[in-house]
Amino acid sequence: MFSVALRIFEFHDPQASKNAVSVQVASHGHPAHDLSEMAYKAIREATVPADSVFAQLQPLMVGPIAALVLPAVSPAHLAAALTVLSPVPGVFPAPTRKKSPGYHDPICQSGLAKLMLVGGRIEGKVFDQAGVNWVGGIADGVDGLRAQLVNILHGAGLGVTAALDGSSRNIWLALQSRRLQLDCGGDNSQQ
Repeated sequence: MFSVALRIFEFHDPQASKNAVSVQVASHGHPAHDLSEMAYKAIREATVPADSVFAQLQPLMVGPIAALVLPAVSPAHLAAALTVLSPVPGVFPAPTRKKSPGYHDPICQSGLAKLMLVGGRIEGKVFDQAGVNWVGGIADGVDGLRAQLVNILHGAGLGVTAALDGSSRNIWLALQSRRLQLDCGGDNSQQ
């Protein structure tokens, strides 16, 4: 089911079928929804490009699969999900027994032991487990990334400024030294 749902999401264009649905209602006299024959034809006739999300996730869709869907991906929400679903000591520690006593029940632990994070789709890009952990581990979320970007750009700006300033300073010192040599040389020739 997950494979079919992903194919529909990837290859079915609901806007194009919306126009065809109005034609079906007019011709048949009863409403038709877009997740019927049109969606089936769209996914059946679709050629799967190698760089599509479906092609990248298809090898992972073997056996029982669970999907965690977040309405908006933020590193904080992803980190919270990873602490429960795929805890990593030191990075995403499991909830404490005091904070979440039900998490440590044998029934819950038995169910969680059967789960294995294999990858994720974040902002339209496919990530493996290391990539999902990287996104979940971004400190301070989007604001932290912005701060890191500002620091990188600031450091690069300081480096360019120092390089340009150093070159111009070296040229000025060389010219100043040459002027002093010429001034001293001119005084010796008059004596």
